[in-house]
Formats: sequence, structure tokens, C-alpha cells
Amino acid sequence: SGTVIGVNGYGNGVDAFQGQGDTVVRDSNSSHALDFSDTNLSGLIEVDAAGGNDTVATALADGSAMTYDGGSGTDTLRLSLTEDQAADAATLAEVQAYKAHLASANAADPFTFSTLGITVENFESLKINNVLVAEDGASPGSSTTVELSMNDILDLTTENSNPLLTILGDAGDAV
Repeated sequence: SGTVIGVNGYGNGVDAFQGQGDTVVRDSNSSHALDFSDTNLSGLIEVDAAGGNDTVATALADGSAMTYDGGSGTDTLRLSLTEDQAADAATLAEVQAYKAHLASANAADPFTFSTLGITVENFESLKINNVLVAEDGASPGSSTTVELSMNDILDLTTENSNPLLTILGDAGDAV
């Protein structure tokens, strides 16, 4: 059995968690946000949200096999994608397959995103964190979150009309 790193919620507080290939990051049994979207995870086999109604934002995938476990409770997975991953047909197909998996199968069943090298289990809903390369001088890979109200219009095009953001969703989805 490997090392367990205990956290009580997490919000990108360190640059990296480095394990020995058998290390687990485990949250306490309370409802928390666990945001690894700007944290390098290496040598870990699992992020375990444990009990509670948690929101877990994945680290950017580096191809290493890793499992994110929502644990018990009603949990939301925030899948972090780079601009290239968000435009990749195979990754988008896996996102759609996972949405179908959530709608039809037991949420406890593992689902593997082979394009990202991660397996997820025990999540009941999915949100996408699209990590953009900003043109306004922000550092590459900075996250952009946009909140819209009903009937708002968001125009995210460059000067040459190329889209900067792909929004994944079906009619009625909150994005």
C-alpha cells in the first residue's frame, strides 16, 4: 500500500504533488471543492474525494494513468482540457460517451478517457474546464471562466474569425 496525502478541500495551493507511483490524494469525508486544474500531479494513482457532495477539477492530463474517484455523495467532475484537447475529435467523442455513460449506467462504474489517460468513477455530473491560451497577455494555459445569464450572447472569435472556445453541451445543458 502506498502513501496517502490527506487534504481538506484543495484549490491549487501548490505547484505539484509528486508521488512514488502508488500515492493517493484523499479528501476528508465532507463536501469540498478539489481543484487540481493548475497543479501538476505525477506519480499518483488516484485522487479520492471520499464522502460528501464534492466538485473535483482534474489536472491537465499528461498521459499518466490516473483515477479520479468522487466517492460517496453527489459529485461533479470538472474535466480540465487544453485548447488542443477541446478541439480533438477523439477527446470530444469520449466526452460525449461519458455523458451517455452518466445518463445510462451506474455512476460508480469506471469510465476511461483513453485520450487523456484518466479513469473516473463515482461522479454524477460533468462540467468542462477549457484551459485557454489567452491573447490578452495572460500566461498560456490560464483558465477562463465565463458566467452567462439566459439569452446572453458570447462572441469568442479572433480577428480572423477562428473560434477560441468550443462549448460542449446538448439543448438544456448548463455550460
